[in-house]
Amino acid sequence: LLVVMDSSLCKDIGAETCSLLSDLELREDVRIVIVCNKCDLPGVQHSLDSASWPIVHVSCITGAGIESLFDVIRQQIDELCPVSDDNALLSRQRHRLLIEEALIALEQVSCFSGFAAGSTAKVNDAAVVAELLRDATDAVGEVSGAVVTEQILDQIFSSFCIGK
Repeated sequence: LLVVMDSSLCKDIGAETCSLLSDLELREDVRIVIVCNKCDLPGVQHSLDSASWPIVHVSCITGAGIESLFDVIRQQIDELCPVSDDNALLSRQRHRLLIEEALIALEQVSCFSGFAAGSTAKVNDAAVVAELLRDATDAVGEVSGAVVTEQILDQIFSSFCIGK
């Protein structure tokens, strides 16, 4: 879970994050990364708060800290999904298509945000990037079982022969 905070308004990032998260009913195993935006503004403190989550300071305007954010996200993914000696195998075509869909959405985010190698495109509409991230998250959620819709259940049970 990425918690994006406005650095120019936060005094105690840890306390404000705790306050924000107390209203949500999150499972204990949910990983949290605090992203403090607007680090480029004068007067914004870059103190290391006593939060129990990783904190990354970024500027969406200048791009400062974005690579650090990607590094923290990669680290979280590596911890959640350690690389094994066995090659991963997706046995269902539906899973393969969903993973490809997630990868395409993430590549588009990288290109639209201007962070991909050689990319000159930059979308100033955060809604476009947010929608692409939502698409990627939903696709991975469908594979992992975290997202279950009626359409998914219909697809799963359509491949079973259920007798009378």
